[in-house]
Amino acid sequence: LRKTSSKAAKAFAKIVTVPAVGFVFDDIVNQSQNSPMWQCKVLCLELLSIFVENAPEYLSHRMTELVPLLSALMWDSKKQVKEQAQTTLQEVCRCIDNNDIQPFVPALVSAIAHPEEVEECVHALSAT
Repeated sequence: LRKTSSKAAKAFAKIVTVPAVGFVFDDIVNQSQNSPMWQCKVLCLELLSIFVENAPEYLSHRMTELVPLLSALMWDSKKQVKEQAQTTLQEVCRCIDNNDIQPFVPALVSAIAHPEEVEECVHALSAT
């Protein structure tokens, strides 16, 4: 049942319109933060990644919510959630339309996952 539900949710996410993304976005964010089930968190993160394709403008306007959310989930106790949060953050950052920042996205995501890389990342950013 879980696989079928996940497959249906992903199929829905692929065809949903931008206004519909707005209707489900807050619920998906809420579930990704508060669900006691790690599988639900992973599915919510996968849905956010799918929305990059059909609602990039919407996600770009919600980056101030998404980056802290995804950053926090990169420190979840479940390995699967951590990995999907990192993948989703990389995907969502494709919605950033600032061409000066775009080349540094992988370094920024890595610095969030590995705090020891922050200093190097800051130096790279300050060189732009």
